[in-house]
Amino acid sequence: MAHLQVIKGGEAMGMGLADFIWLDEDGDLCVKKRSILIGKDERGDPAPIVDRWSINSAVHGNLILVPCNYLPDPTRPEPSYIVLCEVRGEDDVCKDWNHRAKLRDAMDDRGKQANLVWFGFEQKYELDEQGDSENDVFEARRFLTAERHIGACFDAGILFHSAWNDPAASDGWDFKVGVRGFPQDLDPDPPNALVVSDHLIIARYLMEKVAAGKGLAPDWDSVDIQVSTAALREPGAEQNAVLEEMEDRLRPLDGKTRRVPHPSRGNCRCIELGRGDPADPYILAHDVLTAVWPLETLKAK
Repeated sequence: MAHLQVIKGGEAMGMGLADFIWLDEDGDLCVKKRSILIGKDERGDPAPIVDRWSINSAVHGNLILVPCNYLPDPTRPEPSYIVLCEVRGEDDVCKDWNHRAKLRDAMDDRGKQANLVWFGFEQKYELDEQGDSENDVFEARRFLTAERHIGACFDAGILFHSAWNDPAASDGWDFKVGVRGFPQDLDPDPPNALVVSDHLIIARYLMEKVAAGKGLAPDWDSVDIQVSTAALREPGAEQNAVLEEMEDRLRPLDGKTRRVPHPSRGNCRCIELGRGDPADPYILAHDVLTAVWPLETLKAK
């Protein structure tokens, strides 16, 4: 699995292709593609050599794309990458709608212990047809698209958890990214708020690429977020009091909460917050993180 990191500079060993992706002020995915140099990371594995890229937006003028994370692009021959970016203005100041930067700041405020708050996202979606097709052929294309997306997420190193097509809703699909409970050597990136939000954005982009190849387009539906604190995972801890406190903290976030049981122990280990829109994951993760872990609790220690 690739580590989420950015290689800047270094000795080039070849060339590759990269899709630079970012969210605009409406939360929509944007992409620009370019050829890049390929270097080596600290382990000697191939890694992209990327730096800031200045682009001109018809709405916002000159913008600076600041690479922050990357993963391999399994939809192209190696070496190809998806490079996730934050957006700044010409003054090198983050745009107000660059919500990833706000989440990053909240993580920094909480230090390394922010890694102890685990996150997961369940992204619901529908696959819409582009052009006319027989219904059975259309269903087959949707199934193959969902299957190809699962494989692409896994090959890219995304913290892919599961996927489901609800038989009660013929158009309803979902996939989950985030905490999986695997050993650390298999999941080297902690399922914290920033990592899992990044993985959801890259997973969405992979779906758009895979679906386009099948003549389909994803229509993003609601997203649910799961959050688990160290206190909830403490063996033998009194769960009800912790859960009730978390539910009280999450209640103002305009969503429905439910307790998610652990499959083997039968006790609750996380809270799920349901939202009725395809929210920007950075906004949602920021709101949840700051609700369950307010800064005043840090200052009191």
